[in-house]
Formats: sequence, C-alpha cells, structure tokens
Amino acid sequence: MICPICNTESATVFQKSGIGYNLCPNCKCCFTLDESTPETHNQGSEVRNEDPVNLERIRRIRHFTKGTKLLDFGCGNGQFLNLARKQGFKASGIDQNTELTIEDYSNQKFDVINCVEVIEHLISPREIVDHFHRVLKPGGIVYLESSFTDHLGNLANSGYVNPEIGHVLVHSRKSLEMLFDKFQPICLNSNVVVFKK
Repeated sequence: MICPICNTESATVFQKSGIGYNLCPNCKCCFTLDESTPETHNQGSEVRNEDPVNLERIRRIRHFTKGTKLLDFGCGNGQFLNLARKQGFKASGIDQNTELTIEDYSNQKFDVINCVEVIEHLISPREIVDHFHRVLKPGGIVYLESSFTDHLGNLANSGYVNPEIGHVLVHSRKSLEMLFDKFQPICLNSNVVVFKK
C-alpha cells in the first residue's frame, strides 16, 4: 500500500479488529486505508477538555501569537471554543457535524488553528493542511496535539493505534513535518507541535 504522506510503498505490519495497519519505512507514519474502519463521533477523553487543560493550551497559543482570530478544527462539543471566547478570542469552530467546513472560510482569515486529537482521524490530510495554509494569516500558527509513533512503543500493542477510535493515520514527527512542508515546525513536547506559516 502507498503511504498517503510520502508515497512510499508500505507493508501491512499488524491487524487490529480485522483492519490492517501499514508502517511507512520512510516517514514512519502508521496508517490504514481500509474503508471498513468504523466512523467515530467525538469519543475523546473528557479530561483533555477540562478548563485547566484548555487554559494551558491557550497559554501556549498566546506564547506564539498575539492574534485573536481562532479556528478550532475538530471542535467537538465546543468546550475549548467556549473557553477561548471567554479568554478574548474571536473563535469559530468546525467539526464533522457542523454546517460550515474549512472550505467555507476566506483566505488569511485566522491567526490560529487549534487542532487537538484530530489529525490521526484524517485518511487524506494533505487537502486539509493546504486549507490550513490558505486560511491562516502570514505568521499564523497551527497548534496541534496528537500522539506520535516516535513515542508509542510497540504500535501493534498501542491502544492509540486503533480503528475502534477512528485512528487511521498516526503520525511520526517526520511525517508531520513532511505533511506541513509549507510551515516552520516548532516542537513543544512529545505530543505537541506548533507549525508557523
């Protein structure tokens, strides 16, 4: 199977719930393109959306930009979105069940895109990342949280690499940098990366 990030031939290395996962030998992302992967709906941990966690995200975002126009990509039930508004951001949110999509937004509209635990759900993320670049103002940032193959240990045994929770493309740092090739990467820790336009 061809890697959706770097187009390298990649072998299936394990199965979970009857779904085969491939590991790219070049960019080290772990992916499945199996169309029978179950659809998921906002199954994220409640803890990661509590106010103290979201306030830390806002603190990190403010470290990189003074801008206030924010897009919460994958806003779920709106916990981060509502808190961002209370903290002075002019925030919009989109998710799989919202009327608006990223295609609906004009060029250079946002200072920040918040993307927490979403990128691993996207089988073909290139088009989305191109839209991120389009809707961000010059100097704008993408604040991204996910778990990366570099830190998950044995991927076959990882609960994070799992079709039951919709994780179809788990990135490595290298695959993310290849995907966000129009951006400057700034790594914060083992699961947070900021990309600057």
